[in-house]
Amino acid sequence: WSADGRFAYAADSAGNEISQVSLSGRVEKRLTVGPRPVGLTRAGQRMIVANSAADSISILTREKQHLLPAGRVPYMLAITPDGKLAVVGNRLPTGDASDPASSATVTLLDLRLGNPTVHVRLPPNSTNVHGVAVSPDGRWAYVVHNLARAMLPTEQIEFGWINANAMTVIDLQRRRRYATILLDRLNEGAANP
Repeated sequence: WSADGRFAYAADSAGNEISQVSLSGRVEKRLTVGPRPVGLTRAGQRMIVANSAADSISILTREKQHLLPAGRVPYMLAITPDGKLAVVGNRLPTGDASDPASSATVTLLDLRLGNPTVHVRLPPNSTNVHGVAVSPDGRWAYVVHNLARAMLPTEQIEFGWINANAMTVIDLQRRRRYATILLDRLNEGAANP
């Protein structure tokens, strides 16, 4: 939503743009961004957009658009309450797929342009980030994702041993992974976070 509540913004992934929509449902303006925008949010007067097909983040201001790198296939994002940090969940692992530690990352993007970006690795074989949230105090990020067992033999499918659902907690002050919690029930297979 816009700061004054007069407009909603929607990502048009096929059109590579963000649509500004009035409360009546009419598209008032279209803003061109990177390829396949998916997640978007607002931080003050800036619009933050995850360009999933370009592994980048667009930061739109009234004057111009900044393009910053993210991990592989940035998907969902959230902003800390102070508006200084974007937490971007990337869907695909980075690096060599044969590496047992290969995993998706969470990009911590300092919105004070020019400051370094940090990529926090999720647990090995993590992929497919579904959602990102930030605690009201801005201290923690919560990332819901799949945790594959890509390096183990396929067995006990009925218990969800091929792919589990998990939530990873990230310490935003220390810029590192704090804990990962499995969400599935052992006897009921995979959940849907």
